Amino acid sequence: QGAGRIVSAVGSIRASGEVALHRSVAGEDDQDGLAMDFSLLLGKDGSPWNLLLEGTGLGNGSRFTASALYRTAWGRVWGGIVRGDVGIGAALDFRSDFPLFLSAEWWDEQGGSWAFRGKWYVKPRWGLYYERLEPGHDPASDIVGVFYQFSK
Repeated sequence: QGAGRIVSAVGSIRASGEVALHRSVAGEDDQDGLAMDFSLLLGKDGSPWNLLLEGTGLGNGSRFTASALYRTAWGRVWGGIVRGDVGIGAALDFRSDFPLFLSAEWWDEQGGSWAFRGKWYVKPRWGLYYERLEPGHDPASDIVGVFYQFSK
């Protein structure tokens, strides 16, 4: 019985994520090469709560996120460690009507760092994106890239 509950609990965990390849096109990092982002969402079937694990800028000044994420009818909100500091984020998901997903994050209360990202879905699992990164202490940068989403 105990083993059955454990197997059932593990079987109800859903995993999804995203891999993105990008390059800075304006700002301090525009001479750097390609970088990668990787995110993983872990949650239980039927629950709006998830754990967000993410690495941004892998290969070019990596920053890590480990946050609690809550899914809503209009998108999602998250908070915890965002890009290596205490922070929050929110996203609006327009994909039911239009292939667009917008998100914003704020972290580093002393420097006031923030990022805005817009994703355009070319197909249901992949697309193009633009990100405006305002890292507080450092010059801003504009980033463009491609992404692919996966799920269990």
